[in-house]
Amino acid sequence: MSSLDSYLDLSDEELNVVDAVCEQFERTLRSHEPVSITEQIENAPDNIKGRLFCELLTIELEFHRESGAEPVLTEYVNRYSDLETDIRRVFRESASNPDASSDQSVAIADPHDELIGSMIGPFKL
Repeated sequence: MSSLDSYLDLSDEELNVVDAVCEQFERTLRSHEPVSITEQIENAPDNIKGRLFCELLTIELEFHRESGAEPVLTEYVNRYSDLETDIRRVFRESASNPDASSDQSVAIADPHDELIGSMIGPFKL
């Protein structure tokens, strides 16, 4: 989970809810079934919705990056405009590259590119 300090005021039951929802969300993403962050947080208790949103967003960003795509900050801000501050923080914290939190997506190399020594996975050097 993200910043440990932000969870100190949650009960064991609330922590278990966050953990269970996050695990189910990640399993669903990895099975390539449709899943929505909004649907996952709508029935959560109000006091954990913000933290749950950030955790689910972190999972979704990591999933997309592992799949070779770079999520675009503005797409998330447009979809969840009332959570822009949280979105920007999650993008910044989850970026493996300091430039990945920009409003632009990162260009992904053609996976069929045969140039030896010019690529790592799907990324051009």
